[in-house]
Amino acid sequence: MRKNIKDIKEYILTETEDLLAIDKPAGLAVETKKSGETDLVSLVKKYRYEKGEDTYAAPIHRIDQVVSGVCLVAKNKETAAYLSNELQNNRVTRIYEAHVSGVVPDESGELRDFLYFDKKKNVTVIVPEEKRQQYPSGTVKEAVLSYRRLSSDGETSVLEIELKTGRHHQIRCQLANMGHPILGDEKYGGVKTDSTGIELVSKSMAFADGSSFACTTTKTTKHTKISFFP
Repeated sequence: MRKNIKDIKEYILTETEDLLAIDKPAGLAVETKKSGETDLVSLVKKYRYEKGEDTYAAPIHRIDQVVSGVCLVAKNKETAAYLSNELQNNRVTRIYEAHVSGVVPDESGELRDFLYFDKKKNVTVIVPEEKRQQYPSGTVKEAVLSYRRLSSDGETSVLEIELKTGRHHQIRCQLANMGHPILGDEKYGGVKTDSTGIELVSKSMAFADGSSFACTTTKTTKHTKISFFP
């Protein structure tokens, strides 16, 4: 499942003095503790070192190793703090695109569940209201997303998803729970495919100051905003 990449340059969407927006390929971890395994952060540090820059690199958010798409990496502590604060205060619009099994009947909708992440099994589960008190305090968290059906071929559907909260495996777990697992996501009941990773893409991120970073599953759209901060 690892993606062997030696140079991050071709995956860069945008670079400013404050941050890098990267179109992360599926199979590449954002950050890993596994010895000898390359990750996005180490590749960014290598890239910056070769440019003669300070090698500070802080991922603002983490998308799963099996997921592709937009990932932001701050180049200094001030930017990392600013962007993290924007995320924590829900001032960032995060859009994903998912290819799922089955025909999703509604053109649009909202999913609101309570999730528990089992660290030992590395899996997230839906917790019914009557069972929430059985879990340690603070470990069951509300998860919210909205979706819009973009297309369907009679057997599968393509959904555009706006992530309202950022829980571990949230989109994967919630879509599987509604009966439409993501293609390739065998962990959550998805049909096996020949693709590297699963058919879920972090499509775009937009901030309150007007900055936006986006990519698609077929071609990258490069944004050239000179300064991130308003």
